[in-house]
Amino acid sequence: MPAKDSKVKQDELTLQPLEFRIDELFKKPNIDTILGGTVKQGVIREGDQVSVGPLDTGQFIDAVVSSIHRNRTPCREAMAGHSAAVALRILNSGANKADKVGVINKGVVKIFNNENTEAYKMDKVDVNEKNHNTNSLDQTVINLNVNKQHTSCCTFSFRRGQVLLSSATSAGEMSKQVCREFEADLFLLFHATQISPKYQATIHIGSVVQTVVILSISKQPLKTGQRARVKFRFLRTPECMHKGDRILMREGRTKAVGEVTEVYPYIHKEEEGCLNSNEIATNTIQNQLEKKRKRTHSIIESK
Repeated sequence: MPAKDSKVKQDELTLQPLEFRIDELFKKPNIDTILGGTVKQGVIREGDQVSVGPLDTGQFIDAVVSSIHRNRTPCREAMAGHSAAVALRILNSGANKADKVGVINKGVVKIFNNENTEAYKMDKVDVNEKNHNTNSLDQTVINLNVNKQHTSCCTFSFRRGQVLLSSATSAGEMSKQVCREFEADLFLLFHATQISPKYQATIHIGSVVQTVVILSISKQPLKTGQRARVKFRFLRTPECMHKGDRILMREGRTKAVGEVTEVYPYIHKEEEGCLNSNEIATNTIQNQLEKKRKRTHSIIESK
């Protein structure tokens, strides 16, 4: 966000959907997680429901803005161009969005959901043998004392570079902004020798600071004072960015500047496995029950 914008430009940004860039994280005892940053566009108000992300999987989670401070003073809203500290309360990540709100801490957090996944705990198996001469398990009364415990949990963490988006933004629009790979028009200010693919450096895109690796260069090798179209890949996590964002690449004395020209939407490869975790847990429970039945059957046959 430039330091100064015209009144017309600021009004145009204010009318766009919310995008709040996280610059810092704060923690105070008995208070929700506090995120410091800048409103890039739109308006953020106290009580608004927002989406926070991207997570390591490229997804977003729902949250509620519990309070906003500017210059250490409580306020009701912050507009485009304003820097503010926002306190968030994470909404339970279950299917029911109206679930109770949980409090989160700085760093990795686990939110336990009481309605999603059912974990079955078998306490005991009572076998009432009415006929010892029969070999049929169907004629044997088996009482299973099973307790259902709802212990589904979701793990996530806040970091610098994440964004707060309006909850009205569709999932498709969010996914288009999240990327692991992108292209940029890069101008190399200085490098001792030359740059080629597989070169790694630290890149700055707004509040995003992360190590990237160069996948391809339109003009190889790239030397000081030359310009080329370069394809990058984030090494750690996907980030939220747009075409036209300015970038700064550095590594030691190496310096380069440029502009993002293409963003490739991120697709999490393990997404299907994560979505089927409940089915895997259910199958495991069924297998345990089957083993119990077979063991009981063998006991009856031995007698």
